[in-house]
Amino acid sequence: MHSEENTYSVLSRFLPSKIDQGSSNALLDRWAEEVTTINNYTFDNGVTGLGWLIAFLIQREHIGGNVDEILEDVDDNIYKFTIKSILSEPTNVDQLLELVTFYQQRFTDGIANHNFYRKFSHFECMKLLTEKLNAFLSEVPVDDENLCTKINILLKYSYLAESGIIETLVEEAFYSQIEKLIIYFNGTEPTRFTEGLMISLLKFLVCVKQYQNSHWTERITKAYLDLKMALNEKYKNASTIAIWEKVCFSIPQPRLRYEEDQSYWQSEKGKHLLFILYTNVRSFELSCN
Repeated sequence: MHSEENTYSVLSRFLPSKIDQGSSNALLDRWAEEVTTINNYTFDNGVTGLGWLIAFLIQREHIGGNVDEILEDVDDNIYKFTIKSILSEPTNVDQLLELVTFYQQRFTDGIANHNFYRKFSHFECMKLLTEKLNAFLSEVPVDDENLCTKINILLKYSYLAESGIIETLVEEAFYSQIEKLIIYFNGTEPTRFTEGLMISLLKFLVCVKQYQNSHWTERITKAYLDLKMALNEKYKNASTIAIWEKVCFSIPQPRLRYEEDQSYWQSEKGKHLLFILYTNVRSFELSCN
């Protein structure tokens, strides 16, 4: 693929709300044409990301059209790719979560006249994907290697819980893993905390606050604040930590201002984080004032 664009960079052209609509639409058209000429189903540069992005932009009225008609062939091809991904070993958690993100958008975009059979297919794929993720959660231990991956799954589950789509499917795995992760963080010495581990702890706190469990929130908030005090100013200039902290402590209405961290949002890391926040934190908005 010759384009330097990807799902996250194209998304960032439409967000925040003050955009050049004409140039953004032209960029989307060019990128979509490139994606559809290659046999690539990745989220970053392929059909799965393109399908999600089109559905997301239609839902937010950045572009127009009937999402079921536009994505008819995309839906069919991603369904086949989903089944292949579920049957594959070893488990590729990142790929499964990207597919969950695609189906959460297709299943919850609020279109009243969705084709019933298409929506049923999306739901069945979501069930199979969460079953595979549940198996990973239960079979793989909580350790340094798997910690971030497990928290990414739980954060996604907390985002979906209020929608009623999959809560009964993931409840048992969700509860047991939360308790194990609390024990893990409480047993980790402050000197072992890297920037990545700090971000994981903040994402974990976002997860339980979003799930609205006051007991978990109190315990994990204390753990984070104690850790922040112990580490003093070690990570005070870490932009990604600062963004997650702003999001975490503004739930249930997380609103960030684009201008406050403009250079960060324009970076590749910032563009990817923007996608993560919109697809894992309910009611998140990046405003441009």
